[in-house]
Amino acid sequence: MQGPISRICLAGAAPLLLAAGVQAAQPSGICQARFMHDGGHLKVSGTGIVQVQAQLSFSGVSKQGADRCSATVRGNAAYSLAGLPGGESDIDHQLRVTDGRSSFQRRGGSSSGGDFDLRLLGLFGYGTPIEREGQRLPGESFQLAVGDRGPKGQVGLPPTTFHIGERVVGARERIDTAAAGSQQCWPIRYSRETGATQASFNGLVLPIPAMRSQVTDWFCPDVGMVLKQEIVQAGQRAVIEVTEVR
Repeated sequence: MQGPISRICLAGAAPLLLAAGVQAAQPSGICQARFMHDGGHLKVSGTGIVQVQAQLSFSGVSKQGADRCSATVRGNAAYSLAGLPGGESDIDHQLRVTDGRSSFQRRGGSSSGGDFDLRLLGLFGYGTPIEREGQRLPGESFQLAVGDRGPKGQVGLPPTTFHIGERVVGARERIDTAAAGSQQCWPIRYSRETGATQASFNGLVLPIPAMRSQVTDWFCPDVGMVLKQEIVQAGQRAVIEVTEVR
């Protein structure tokens, strides 16, 4: 997967590629997550219609309470979406969690440039305790401002709105996970929609239709995070999962 980095929010790639500085609306429980310590590490991989490889390392971790902490997040990410240009990115962000809300900011104070964010994957969400089958979590919407990215502005996408439907917790199941073996996990199911937009690639403007996906986040309480996300869009599937956490 090669090519200039572009923070491009298209089809199934949407859960992974978001604007820095945008706050997630749902609470975040990552202050107690397994990776939230100096030397913490995450590796994420995606297969199917979304191919992703990302590694994140955590340092400078400071904890002021159960829902208030901060850390420096560094790493790299690469992705490829069927038929569309892929990209690569170096990551150097400041993560802050305040009263359960997580936000990222590129270090140095800039919120522009190619950014890689895992919040919609649920790694930085679900601070609300997941306790029972049938539990419901509110939906939300994000508008992500995406301008030209990469050398010579090779890829661009105007602001795009993502609508996340109400999340419904299913019956707890034992699943195999790449990062932590067999785990008892809660499936959290919801729909995700994006409005129609257009993208420019080296000056060529391409229409991007409205898209609707069905998403399942597998939240594994013994690890304190979502270890796997399954996406179904127009009959095509993707699986994005944490393959290593320490």
